[in-house]
Amino acid sequence: MIRGPDLGKLAELSKQVADRMARYPELVDVNPSLNLNTPELQVKLDRQRAADIGVRMTDVSDAVRLFYSGEDEITPL
Repeated sequence: MIRGPDLGKLAELSKQVADRMARYPELVDVNPSLNLNTPELQVKLDRQRAADIGVRMTDVSDAVRLFYSGEDEITPL
């Protein structure tokens, strides 16, 4: 698996790697592919600082989920 932010470069590198791998007969089903169906968002937190100001990790994850997906559960009062 090759990862990175530049899709053009990833496609180029994966083709180069697949071409090299295809030279070895013991490696079968070498198939470079680009999967755009699994986007990833990474959030890095200073856990100690968050704890110091009373922010729980569940609060952060809920906020990120709401920001990213736009879905929220609203209950009537």
